[in-house]
Amino acid sequence: MVSAMLCDALTSPTKSLVALYSSLTANGQAIDFPTLAPKHFKNIFSSQKHFSQIPPLDVRHPPSAYSPRSLVRFRAMVQDTSLSQEIYLSSFGDGKPGGWGLEDEALVDDEDVGDIDHAKLRERTVIWAVSIPGEAEWVSEFIEDSEEPGGTQALAAPLEAASRAHKFPDPSCPHIGAFIKLYDASESTPKSTEIYTFVGVLTSESRPELAPSENAPVYPTLHVLFSIPRPPTITPFPYPFSAGSPEASPIGDVPLQADVDHGVLELRNELISWIADEALGGDKEAAEWVVLTCVGKVRSRAPQLNPLSLTISNFPSSPTPPDAKSSSVPTVAAILSHILPITAHLPLSLSLLNTSSFVPEYHEEDLHSGRLQLPAGTTVLVEETGMTEGKVVEKGLRNITALQQCIASQSISYVFPYSTFSFSTDLTFIVLSEGKKSAFVDTDVNIRLRDLSAEPAEFYKPADRINVPPPAKLEAFRRLVGGAKNGQVTISESVSKFIQDDFVKERRDMKGTTSEDLALRMSAARVMALSMHEKEVTQCIWERVKVLDQHRKAAAAAF
Repeated sequence: MVSAMLCDALTSPTKSLVALYSSLTANGQAIDFPTLAPKHFKNIFSSQKHFSQIPPLDVRHPPSAYSPRSLVRFRAMVQDTSLSQEIYLSSFGDGKPGGWGLEDEALVDDEDVGDIDHAKLRERTVIWAVSIPGEAEWVSEFIEDSEEPGGTQALAAPLEAASRAHKFPDPSCPHIGAFIKLYDASESTPKSTEIYTFVGVLTSESRPELAPSENAPVYPTLHVLFSIPRPPTITPFPYPFSAGSPEASPIGDVPLQADVDHGVLELRNELISWIADEALGGDKEAAEWVVLTCVGKVRSRAPQLNPLSLTISNFPSSPTPPDAKSSSVPTVAAILSHILPITAHLPLSLSLLNTSSFVPEYHEEDLHSGRLQLPAGTTVLVEETGMTEGKVVEKGLRNITALQQCIASQSISYVFPYSTFSFSTDLTFIVLSEGKKSAFVDTDVNIRLRDLSAEPAEFYKPADRINVPPPAKLEAFRRLVGGAKNGQVTISESVSKFIQDDFVKERRDMKGTTSEDLALRMSAARVMALSMHEKEVTQCIWERVKVLDQHRKAAAAAF
């Protein structure tokens, strides 16, 4: 029976919907159809084997690749929830169901409609969703709904232009956008920037109100059968995990406790060395700060415990002129995309600052996206090295303010015609600066890149020149960082007292040490423990963080 229902749902979701409605009508449950339908289809595809047979809707498999009313799954970020709800007729004559685009089919004709029974009117929620901005190519291999369905091939044709590109944070990037129609009123409405996998019936519809003309464009529309919310990290890696037990070298000059998992430490050291050698001219301390930053996330809103933000100063500018047709991208951007599920590259320039928008703005009854409208868990690489002399206009100043606000308060403003609303976000920031510090924003940590022998071109290597580890090693790196981002650590009373006493002693012996140093080191100690997959912050971890911070401050003072 399940096989028959599975086959019907995959090959003809319309037939499957009508059959379900008929059975519910016979049992007197037709009124609960919008609530029972999602449960029915979610049960059919409850196993990974069955779920993976649903064809994906993505850049390689765009709407044009499917026939009307195909069943698809769309892993997406919610971009716009301000759209008006729609009224639809839940059923027609002769027991025919409404909704899910069925009213547009030959299944229902004018005679079926007749006089409208207002008791049969229902509301459906309409939102706009887009491909997940900055999602790494490897992510699909690791999440539960990722397997390519049998017989579905990636398209060889050129990518088609996405409809309503202004609703994607970076309109120049290939992506998919679609109207999402939700029928189950018992489910909470998705919020902006949340990530979902929507499974539903793919149709298209004309929306003349969006582009009044004789030839109004047609937009992809997904009538949702059921949806699955995704965690902010997308990849649910475990914490802690064991990487084996090969001997590990100590980190820096600080010995490590005997009971630590040396396999994890060895893996962590390998990750730091890879980042340093491939992207940061061999500077391992800068690479370690990169790892600590990537592990961070908002741990609390009250009190506010934000992730560390990092500036790598003394970073060389690109050897490619800013006005070149094909600009160079920092190697560190490619490295991050290999180990993190979602990254965003923000190459600051006068043109970008003065003409684009970093926050969502409402124009002509439509919410335009901004460069910072990103899902929680995104790591944003802000590149200042491409800036040239010139004037920053008012829009550019607003963008700089929005960027600083996002870093400092983990919030982003949505700008409407007569009001502005602030919404919480959860992004980590790494800034690349040529000078002593960032020219535009303040970050928690400023690490000066050492004057090493590497040529500037080594910091902007093309993808084919990057030494990428074997797949098994990359997977281990991803599990190390992803698991750490999901983890939790504690600080025992004894360690807390040790830290307080140690800091009081340092403050007495070293002038210029402030309470801000303590707050920074406490945050760094937590993510240090997480990056080691430890459950508690230890004295050794505190000592390591103190050494890192002292080296960082000494290098900055000598710059």
